[in-house]
Amino acid sequence: MPTNLKSQALVGIQLACIVYLLATLTLATFTLPDILLAGGAIILGLSALITLGPSRVRVLPEPSKNARLATSGPYRVVRHPMYTAAIVLTVALVLDKPSWDRLGAAVILLVDLILKLRYEEYLLSRRFPEYADYRRRTWRLFPPIY
Repeated sequence: MPTNLKSQALVGIQLACIVYLLATLTLATFTLPDILLAGGAIILGLSALITLGPSRVRVLPEPSKNARLATSGPYRVVRHPMYTAAIVLTVALVLDKPSWDRLGAAVILLVDLILKLRYEEYLLSRRFPEYADYRRRTWRLFPPIY
């Protein structure tokens, strides 16, 4: 499935927000809650990457032609554990050095990730007939909230 402009824009906004948050980071002020949030996010993200395997990881929402639906590991509980990890890590980064511009970047990133995951779910439901059942038994991002 070819990459379209919508996918490229969603990923571009995501990367711009992440780069901004990292560029304005001050590790010296990280508190224990920041470290625990960031550590939990990194562990969740790594477990999702390990579950997928390096050859199946994609930044773009379109599934590759050899894609399989991931339903094990953290994918048993949430459909988008890497997005969950990115959001939790973003919270830790903003808490590290709270400011209106960093909060704005975090909100833009959150909105972008929600739009991206909705688009990705649309594409996955078209590609995998079993996706409807998978959606019914898992949470999108944060059990039992969303």
